[in-house]
Amino acid sequence: MERKKINEHLLELQSRTEGHLNLGKDMLKADNSAMYPLDFLAAAALYRSLNLISGFCKLIEEDNFIAAAPLLRLQIDTYLRFFAAFIVNDPHIFAENIFKGEHVNKQKDKDGKRMTDRYLAEKLSELEPWVINVYKQTSGYIHLSDKHIFSVLNLSKPSSGDRLIGMLKIGKGRSFIPEKAYLEMIEAFIAATDLFLKYISGWIYTKANPEKVKKLEEKFKEKYGRLPTYKDFPDIEELE
Repeated sequence: MERKKINEHLLELQSRTEGHLNLGKDMLKADNSAMYPLDFLAAAALYRSLNLISGFCKLIEEDNFIAAAPLLRLQIDTYLRFFAAFIVNDPHIFAENIFKGEHVNKQKDKDGKRMTDRYLAEKLSELEPWVINVYKQTSGYIHLSDKHIFSVLNLSKPSSGDRLIGMLKIGKGRSFIPEKAYLEMIEAFIAATDLFLKYISGWIYTKANPEKVKKLEEKFKEKYGRLPTYKDFPDIEELE
């Protein structure tokens, strides 16, 4: 049953490919095809996300959890880095700095905080609580750690005695990782991808409707006494 669900979830994830391409087309057409610095960052993020999905799905199909897990961490990184553009004073300067080779973790947000991966994950967790936990868990697969040890080690306690019996596996493919863990990882990949595409859509809407966005910001300020932040997307939509 779990295997069937895994295959169904992989198909769902692969279906996001068309969404990436359609958003890319919409972005390039918006504002009479004008190009802004954030467009280049968005295009790079879309390209990266598409290829991570492709590689991730192939590795899951091969039962290669160990190689697939870091790709989830990379997909979250794509989401974090593009999200950062929404919490800085000027997203285009932010994008230009990346283009020049300046690391995101050297740049600061509107509050003057350095945007380290951990900081961005914590900021996003204010909206999506699951992000920080998945960020921590998948980071363990980037460097050799206890997660790699337990993936090849299966411990069991016999019916009598205090000694544990262990099985050790060295080889390609499936290890002692349960299918439930595969399913949860795919679900997290889908969630990270969908949220990333939501922010891409947000940029496209802003690019295509600058005057409309400006009026919505003014309405928001009249109602709440401040300009909207990344946390206020639902409230802004209600004003439309």
